[in-house]
Amino acid sequence: MAGHTGDRETVAAGLTDGLPEARRIAIGAAARLGMLNAATLLPHLEDPDLHVRHRAVEVAARLLDGHL
Repeated sequence: MAGHTGDRETVAAGLTDGLPEARRIAIGAAARLGMLNAATLLPHLEDPDLHVRHRAVEVAARLLDGHL
């Protein structure tokens, strides 16, 4: 995945991809690259896909706990 190579453009595109799995993966990659904050993570907490919302909650918890 692009997050492992530091490809920020691909990760950013993945955050709005039509495929839920791509969005879910991109959330983790964006977190690793330091691309997320409350404003960029909020839409994913409201994603129509359960798995994307779950990943967003995991990342939000780590963000709030200072582990990102």
